[in-house]
Amino acid sequence: MVTSMLDTLMTCAFRLVTLKNVCLTFQTHRPSFSRLGLVINVEKTCLIPAQQINFLGFVLDSVLMIITLTDEKKLK
Repeated sequence: MVTSMLDTLMTCAFRLVTLKNVCLTFQTHRPSFSRLGLVINVEKTCLIPAQQINFLGFVLDSVLMIITLTDEKKLK
């Protein structure tokens, strides 16, 4: 749920979504989430918008709207 909130805030905060705006929005809202007691793992947070991402051993593709296994999981 926190991921959804962060995504919504970052994409709705600016009309023109650029890397600079995404980073600025994240830095602006991060203290608010911390005050609410929500922990944001900065190491696992992806600040660069992407259409394909590895998540929990799966590849999520928002263009093709598919979920596939990573190459490592396929080999196992």
